[in-house]
Order: sequence, then structure tokens, then C-alpha cells
Amino acid sequence: MFGITVRTFRRLETKQVENKEEIRAFFDACSHEYADQHGRSERLLKDRIALIKRVTRPESHHVVLDLGCGIGHYLMALAGDIGRGVGIDFSHSMIKAAKKRVSKSPWREKLEFRIDDAEELQTISNASVDMVMCMGALEHIPKRDAVLSSANRVLKRGGQIVLMTPNGGYVWYQFMAPVFRFDTQHLSTDQFLEAQTIAYLLSQADFTDVSYSWWTFIPRGDMHPMFSGFLLLLDWLGKFFHIPGFRGGLIATARKP
Repeated sequence: MFGITVRTFRRLETKQVENKEEIRAFFDACSHEYADQHGRSERLLKDRIALIKRVTRPESHHVVLDLGCGIGHYLMALAGDIGRGVGIDFSHSMIKAAKKRVSKSPWREKLEFRIDDAEELQTISNASVDMVMCMGALEHIPKRDAVLSSANRVLKRGGQIVLMTPNGGYVWYQFMAPVFRFDTQHLSTDQFLEAQTIAYLLSQADFTDVSYSWWTFIPRGDMHPMFSGFLLLLDWLGKFFHIPGFRGGLIATARKP
């Protein structure tokens, strides 16, 4: 879940929410136009799938669970490389849209989409999946520790989790946006986590072999174009000089022992 399609710059305004039902209503309302707003959706999806494959190496017999799957972008893009995929989201409208999309695809026999809460995973059996993905959803989920504990429960021994999220230590979130009074959260409950925090949460959920790295993420839909151009330059410098604060995206992996 990396955003909603925005054709022209429109200053982001954080929506105040009080509970999970209001969060659900927000995503239900935007399911009909859901897409990545931070550039060309197809290109960004291709780049992110390549990154996921590089850090996880999915195999043709793997069962993959996608937490906060939205309308199914990631599972559908990975379907040719895995055995079976299950996407869960607590937005009824998102799951309805995902089911409609997959019904018209060649992957309809191997992908399934369910309404479920990532904090609980009531529809997923213990030790039943080989890989858990959470692509741009963790920052929207209030109880992140519960998500990771549930993910550990449903993973098979030796199974892997991969988290892709905005980098909470990013210079845009830490310094630039506050100075220029730009909102960065879609919802008031959103929280962008730093690498050390995610590593701690994973270890607390009994994961091992925790590793993380950074990827190019420029939140263009949330800022004026002059800022995105500057951040592209910082991203290049961050990649070249290994400066995490200049990189907008964070990806973390870990295993269930």
C-alpha cells in the first residue's frame, strides 16, 4: 500500500482517525483508484518485484502470504515464480477489487484473496506458509508487534518474512517536511519506522537472521516537484556514499528459526 493515484501535485493533508474502523473506511473509499502515486506505477512495481526476488529468492513450490495486499499488485506480479499465493486485507473493497482482477488473470487458480486482519490472521493456519510479505502496509497498521507475531506463527520453520516500507530515518520525514510544514502521513495513525526499530520488532517476535537495506523511494505525490528533484539527487548520493538518511525506502528480511 504505497498510495493513491494523484495526477498533479496536491498537498497531502493527514486524515485524523480514531480507530481501526475509520482506517478500514479510508482504504475502502480509495480502492477504486488505488495505485502507486510516486511515479510510473508499472515501472515502480517491476523494480520492487526485482528487489523482493533478490532478497528472498521465492521458489516454485512456495506458499506466499501478502499482508495488506490491497488490490493484489504484488502477488499477481510474483505469481509466476511461486506455487500459491494468499493475499489478506481488512478492507472489504480492496479484497473485492483484488478478486475481480485475479478472476481475469492467468493466475486465478493459484492466487486467493481473503478479508482478514494482519494483526490476527484468523484465516491462516499455523506453520502453513513459506514466505510472508508486507509491502508498504506496516506503517498503516496500529499494532505492528502483533502483525509480526502473527506472521511468525503462520510461517513454517525456516520461512522468511520481507517488509518493504518508507524509511523513518529519511531526511524528508526527519527534517525537510517539518521545516516546510508538509504533512507526510495519510492517516494520523501512520508511523514510519527506522531500520533499528524494525530490527528490534522482528527480534522481539522471535525472528532471526534479520537484515535490512535501502531502496529508492521518493514520495512525489506528497510534495512539490522541486523537492522531488532535490531528493532524487540525495538518493543518488545516499546510494553512492552509503548514507541511509538520504534513501527513502527500507526493506528488511528475517527468518523463523
